[in-house]
Amino acid sequence: IKHLYLDWPVAQARFVTTVSEATKRDIIRYTGCQPEKVVVIPVAVHDRYQPKPQPFDEQRPRLLQIGTGENKNLDRLVEALRGLPCRLTIIGRLSERQRTLLDTAGIDYENNYNLTDEEMVRAYEDCDIVSFVSTFEGFGMPIIEANAVERVVLTSNCSSMPEVAADAALLVDPFDPAAIRSGVERLTTDAALRERLLGNGRRNRQRFSPAAIAERYYELYARVLREQA
Repeated sequence: IKHLYLDWPVAQARFVTTVSEATKRDIIRYTGCQPEKVVVIPVAVHDRYQPKPQPFDEQRPRLLQIGTGENKNLDRLVEALRGLPCRLTIIGRLSERQRTLLDTAGIDYENNYNLTDEEMVRAYEDCDIVSFVSTFEGFGMPIIEANAVERVVLTSNCSSMPEVAADAALLVDPFDPAAIRSGVERLTTDAALRERLLGNGRRNRQRFSPAAIAERYYELYARVLREQA
């Protein structure tokens, strides 16, 4: 399977595009191809995600958690939020074990899944903090979608998240519930930090506009044509 879906296509292609430096490193490690063959072109954020400012609820902020898979790190987030005055919205089907964990921790939460595109946008708009403390991601689209809607982001200091977030999110160690908790508390109490992250997010989202990403693909195709000529 690895030979059919990874080794052979990479060997045959003139260039390989991937969405982050983290995945580029993986491609090089697993296939042994030359680094210059792999070109990083990120994912574009959809135009449906537009700024919608709202007052931040410092008394009981609403956190948005997208995804319930193992790498989405819900267990450590739940431990981090234990005893904090907040509300948690979880997008993705919960297992019975996860529901038990949430109930045992006394977390005020709601769970939604199979949302439409419009409902996903509203989920961002309704929250105060987007929590994306994954342990591993190929890219990390919720970071940019949160930047676009103008919500503060708490994300991980590993994998692809730092390069996607740049200076537009608060980075924490996703393997340490205490670090996650401290990040939530800082975003809740530090209005200056929130304003700085929101301002940085407005700039960061421009890197992922459809026009910017299309231009990078255009440049790559033009390069291929020049080299063939």
